[in-house]
Amino acid sequence: MPTSGIISTLATVQDFGRMAMQEIGALSAGEMPTAQEGEVIIQRLNWMLKSWQAEGCNLWRDASSTVVFGIGVRTVTLAPRVIDVIDARAIVSATNERALARWEPADYRRLPNKASAGSPTAFMLTKGIGAVTMTVWPVPTVATTISYAYARVIEDVTALVETIDVPQEWSETVLYGLAARLANVFGATLTDAASVERVTAYAAVLERKLLDFDRPASVYMGSATRRRWR
Repeated sequence: MPTSGIISTLATVQDFGRMAMQEIGALSAGEMPTAQEGEVIIQRLNWMLKSWQAEGCNLWRDASSTVVFGIGVRTVTLAPRVIDVIDARAIVSATNERALARWEPADYRRLPNKASAGSPTAFMLTKGIGAVTMTVWPVPTVATTISYAYARVIEDVTALVETIDVPQEWSETVLYGLAARLANVFGATLTDAASVERVTAYAAVLERKLLDFDRPASVYMGSATRRRWR
């Protein structure tokens, strides 16, 4: 028989919530979450997805953009979807880009003259609650376009009918991660300890597996059958 040819199907937030609640025994087959339970599902799902951002940049969140620093401008606010910048390059011409060094805030603070003018050779990030700013040094003497690769934020979940901003291969990880978090809400009266422990342990295994799989290639260490990521 022919295969479907479909490679992009994702469950909705409601589907994930329903299956997660079934996994911990909070719902039986055929039952659906109530409106109040749906609010909890959305809240816990958002918290989980946002916490994953602290694990570094997944390949599917790797994006790119450009920003222009005008003459004498040393700091520019990046797009709200930027959570971290992976690398940055000054565009010299249509066919030539020059890599910029990334400095940590302490490196920048040690500069004796932060107002030095010239062609930027380094950049620093300042991460605020709602935005990330990029500061370059030296301060541009001509308008300079910076091309940068960045890790974007995961989109918020706002309704049960939405799909989630993750690739297909993360579906089971989302399901069990959500189930583990919902067990903390519904588990006291609706599940047994062994079931919660099983779900929580499997969620941790899946999360680590997918994080290792979906990171940029880094230092390879160990035998041909084992990898470590840094």
